[in-house]
This record gives sequence, C-alpha cells and structure tokens, in this order.
Amino acid sequence: MNVKNILLPVISFLRLYTLKNQFDATNSLDRAKIIYECGEINKSLYEEIVFSYNYLMNIRLRFQAADVLANKEPGNVVDLNRLTNIEVETIKKIFAQIGALRSKLGLDYKSG
Repeated sequence: MNVKNILLPVISFLRLYTLKNQFDATNSLDRAKIIYECGEINKSLYEEIVFSYNYLMNIRLRFQAADVLANKEPGNVVDLNRLTNIEVETIKKIFAQIGALRSKLGLDYKSG
C-alpha cells in the first residue's frame, strides 16, 4: 500500500479549500485547521482529517525508519501483512472517510 497515494485525496481536498478561501497555509494540518476555523468543514470532519493524516504519516514513518535501519532506501510503501488487524481496520475506516471528502467536493463543486 502506497501511503502517499492514499493521502493524496486528503491533501488535494485541503489544498482546494485553502485556495477557494485564499488562505496562505502550506502545511496540510495547518490547512485543515484554518478550513475548520472558517466554517468550511465541521469539527467532526476536521478531527477525522487530522487523525487520518497523522495516523497514516505515523505508519509511513515507522516503515521508513525500518527501511533505514535495514540499509534500504526509505519509501512510501507499507506492507499490509506487517500491520496488525486493528491497524488494517483503521485504514479501512480512513478509506471510508476519504469517500466522505469526495462526497463533500461533489456537493460543493458539482457542475450543472
């Protein structure tokens, strides 16, 4: 599983709403906070975005650290077989949350 690719829809969502509101934030977590503070997303969605982002980045960094210790080039790929069942289930829930972001985009930017 490529963590960077999973995070891409979340990062894109945050970039889009940052641009829409003409904010200067460049860090994803800063973007999430400012988008929440301006009322573009509710508290629940904000907290889910922050949790999902931090959770996936933590797993990514854990695997990158293991790669470095094994004298391998660190990357963005995580071996799902090396995760616990709870970690895999959490990632599945994050996928569902990403679907909610896409739904919000569709509602806010639908053409027609």
